[in-house]
Amino acid sequence: LPRPKTYTFINLQMEDEHLIKAIFEKLKGLKFKVKTFIDMATDEEHFTPIIRHEVKKLTIDNLKDLLELRKVEGRLVTERTVAETLRMQRCYGIFENGKLVSVAHTYVRLPEIWVVGGVYTRPEYRGRGYATSVTSAVTRDAVQSGAVAMLHVAEDNPAYRIYERIGYREIARKKWIIVQ
Repeated sequence: LPRPKTYTFINLQMEDEHLIKAIFEKLKGLKFKVKTFIDMATDEEHFTPIIRHEVKKLTIDNLKDLLELRKVEGRLVTERTVAETLRMQRCYGIFENGKLVSVAHTYVRLPEIWVVGGVYTRPEYRGRGYATSVTSAVTRDAVQSGAVAMLHVAEDNPAYRIYERIGYREIARKKWIIVQ
């Protein structure tokens, strides 16, 4: 398994050029990059689910499956944090031959808004529409509850097209500084 990487994220929600220059000055000598992330949202009216696979709602019984998948992804996770996700959030996955190969879940579930994320498909299973199916399943639950579903995605991530296809629309662009 790949060694998890740790990063510090700084979300720039301002356009103050002097402040941004000051931040960059403080980061001199550190390895960092600036990326644009796009906030997207959909609601019941605009959502168009595409679920072409058998998608399973994950429970605490799937703890080991999700923990293993997150480690393959390179995330620094513990059994406790994965258990908390499974207990507190909505989580869907796709299994192939007993192995969890794709997942999406919520990070936040409020009456008005659900934040969707954690979308990941094992590299050898990509290109089959699995991410579309699991993201659609989580989003379906969000909009059926009366909430708006929201997510954010890196500008250069091909998943942007998936999200657009199922009804997400861009609502904001934000610069993030990612410090390694």
